[in-house]
Amino acid sequence: MPNVRVLSHYERRSDGYMTDPLVKQANEELLQKLGGKLEYVFSSEADYEDYFNMYFPDSEHILFDRLSTQYPISATEIRDKGVYSYWEMLPPAVRESYVKRICLCGVESTGKSTMAKLLAAHFQTNLVEEYGRAFYDNINGCFDIDMPEDFHQIAFGHSYAILQAVPTANKVLFIDTEETYTQFFRIKSIGEKSAVLSEMIKSRVNQIDTYIYLEPHNEYEMDGTRLPVSQKQRLQDNEQLKSLFNEYGISLHIVDENNRSRRLEKCITIVYDSLRHVI
Repeated sequence: MPNVRVLSHYERRSDGYMTDPLVKQANEELLQKLGGKLEYVFSSEADYEDYFNMYFPDSEHILFDRLSTQYPISATEIRDKGVYSYWEMLPPAVRESYVKRICLCGVESTGKSTMAKLLAAHFQTNLVEEYGRAFYDNINGCFDIDMPEDFHQIAFGHSYAILQAVPTANKVLFIDTEETYTQFFRIKSIGEKSAVLSEMIKSRVNQIDTYIYLEPHNEYEMDGTRLPVSQKQRLQDNEQLKSLFNEYGISLHIVDENNRSRRLEKCITIVYDSLRHVI
């Protein structure tokens, strides 16, 4: 509503909220923000009457949805059972803060893209595909001609795609690779790290919650966007990439499973474990 201005204010949770001096101070500061005058206060709890009478004696307390018929939920229930149990009751702006971001990692041709698609379908949510592929498709597939600035543009584009996908994600968002993988390819192509990429990784710019790392059990597939790689080089690349994650202090959930069905099952288990932990 264009005529409504929202002001946020923090009041700490306290069992002694009627006598806690910090609660009193918080409400005094709130009144100052409002120019010293608060005409109406709204709640769905009659029990708040004493609270409002103490801190806002000149305000009228208006009760709404007192029996929780329109919105059959309370903040207490959400805290007790967790946000994912009442996902549909949360406003979209609130859901964004609780979307778990799950990244699929690994060297080329380990099945990251396929796994990300399978997981997104299983959890009925959004998927952010590997941006590097789209980037090189836009320049007619010249993936073997790398410019130093390419890697920054890939990382920025990927981050933007993540931001675009989060608001409509269903509890979890799956991401195919991230900026550590981009840094890895820059090292292989240019021979040096990017300070920009390092800063993005260290600051956790994409706020990824869980990294699932697939070991290279799939047969290496020449799909038209990859250069030939020997099995020896592939294994060396795999160790180098894992070392790079370790260097940046990123913990990996390594899935070392050759059978594709069991690999999917392990990934699904990792995602459910991530959903059980809400910060």
